[in-house]
Amino acid sequence: MKKVLCVFLALTLAALTLLPAFAAHADECDVSPVISVRGFGADLFVQAEDGSEKGAFSFTPSEISTMAAQTSLALVKLAMQNDYKGFVDKMREAVDILAGNLLCDDEGNTVKPIVTHSDPTDTDTHLNTDYAYFKKDEPHGNYVFDYDWRLSPMDVADQLAEYIEEVKAVTGHDRVTLLSHSEGNNVTSAYFYKYGTVNVRNSVHLSPAWQGISIVGEAFTKQVDLENKGSGLQDFLRTVLGEDNVFQFLNATVTSLQNLGMLDFVLNGLDKVLDKTLEQVYDEILIDTFATMPAMWSFVPDEYYDEAKQVMFGDDEKYATLIGRIDDYHENVQNNITGILSAAMDSGTPVAIVCGYGIAVIPVTTVTDSQGDMLIDTKYASLGATAAPFGGKLESGERLSPDSQIDASTCAFPEYTWFVKYQSHNNWCEPYKAFILWLAQYDGQPTVTTNEAYPQFMICVNHEYLRAVEPTDERVNTGLLQRLLKRLTEMFRKLFGRFSASLPKFDF
Repeated sequence: MKKVLCVFLALTLAALTLLPAFAAHADECDVSPVISVRGFGADLFVQAEDGSEKGAFSFTPSEISTMAAQTSLALVKLAMQNDYKGFVDKMREAVDILAGNLLCDDEGNTVKPIVTHSDPTDTDTHLNTDYAYFKKDEPHGNYVFDYDWRLSPMDVADQLAEYIEEVKAVTGHDRVTLLSHSEGNNVTSAYFYKYGTVNVRNSVHLSPAWQGISIVGEAFTKQVDLENKGSGLQDFLRTVLGEDNVFQFLNATVTSLQNLGMLDFVLNGLDKVLDKTLEQVYDEILIDTFATMPAMWSFVPDEYYDEAKQVMFGDDEKYATLIGRIDDYHENVQNNITGILSAAMDSGTPVAIVCGYGIAVIPVTTVTDSQGDMLIDTKYASLGATAAPFGGKLESGERLSPDSQIDASTCAFPEYTWFVKYQSHNNWCEPYKAFILWLAQYDGQPTVTTNEAYPQFMICVNHEYLRAVEPTDERVNTGLLQRLLKRLTEMFRKLFGRFSASLPKFDF
C-alpha cells in the first residue's frame, strides 16, 4: 500500500511540476482560436435510422425529372388554360420535392432528422491564419461552426456554447474570437444574451442580419411586387455584378432589354400572375414551407413583425408554441441587440461591425430605394446608420461618407462600424478578407481610426483592392462590350422604335 501511495504522490508531483509549463505556453500564445459562425445556407443532411446520411438537397435523376415535369405542367396550365389554381397546385408539388426535407412542423421543430457538420475539434489548428469563411477548405486555422439554419437562434446558441467549450479545450485557450456572418450574427447575439461573453476575447460581425432584412419583412406581409421593376433589376444587377468584361456584357444586355421595354413587359406579366395566385401561393406553399422555420422570423424587422405574424398565422392556435419561440428571440435579442453589444464591450469583449452598401436590394417587393450588400439593408446591418435612397445622396451628416451615401453618426456604435461600398453579401475579395483577419487578430478594441489602411468608409474596386471612398466613386461600366451593345441598342431603337408599343397585349 505504501508503494502505491508513493507512486501516486510521485505522479501528482510530476503533474504539478508540468502545469506551470502548460500555463506558460498558453500565456505566451497571443493568437486566440477563431470560430467562424456561418450564415444561412450551410449544408444540411438527412440522417437515416442506420446512421447513414443524405444531403437535404441531394436529388435522384427521377426526382429531378419529376420536379421539371411538375414545373412544366404548371406553366402549360397557366399559358394554355389560364388555370391559376392548377398552376399553383403543380408548383406546390415541385416545391414539395425541392424543400420536402426542410419542412418544420407547426411548433417550429424539424420534421426530418437533420444533422450538420462543423469542423472537428479534435485537432489544434488555431495558429494557421488561413481561414475558411464559407466552405471548409483544407487546411485552415479557424473552426467553422455549422448549424441548422432553419431553427431558432436561441436553440442554436446552446450548440454554439458547447462548440466553444470544445475549441477551448483543444487549443488550451480560455477565450475564443467569434467571426460571425449574416445569420451567424443572430446566433452569436443569442449566445451573448444567454451566456454572456466571458468566453469571448473579441467579436467581429460581418453583414449582420440581427435587425432583419426588408425583403423578408415585405414578403411576410405579402408586399410582393414586380410591376415596373425593370429599372430596379437593372440597378441591382449593375451594382452586384461589377465591371469585368463578362459582367459588362450581361449588364449591357439587361440595359438594352430595359431600354426596349422588354424587362418591364415580362415583369409586369409575372406581377399579374402573382396578383391572381398570391393568396393561394401563401396559403398552400409559403406559410407551411417557410413561416414555420423559426430562423426566418429572425430576419423580419421589428417594423413588420406584428403585422407579419397576423398575416402568416392569424389567430390559429396551432401556431401558439411557434409564436412563443419566435417572440423570445425578437423581444430579448433583436430588440435588445444594442444593449447586448454594449454589455459585451463593458465586460471587456471588443466588438467590430462591418456592413456593405452601394448595392440595390433585390427588386421583388414594394421597397425600391433601399441599399445594402445585395441582401441585407445597410440601415439594419449597421444598427441605424442613415443611408441615402438608392441613387440619391444625403445633404448633410455628422459622419457623412465622402460620397454622401452614408451618415454613420446615427448608428449605434459609430466608432466601431465600417462600411464597404460594393462589397456584396458573400463574394469577398482577398483584400476584404485581409481586413477581416486584421479585425479578428487585433488586440483590444479597434476603431475606425486605428488603422489608416482601413478607414470607416472603403470601396471594393473591381474586386481587387480596398481603398478609401472618394466623392465621385460610382460603379460605371465603360468597357468595349458595354459601349458596343449600347450602340447596337441605339440603332435597334431607331429602326424599330415602335416595337415595344406594338407588342400584343395579353390578358394575364
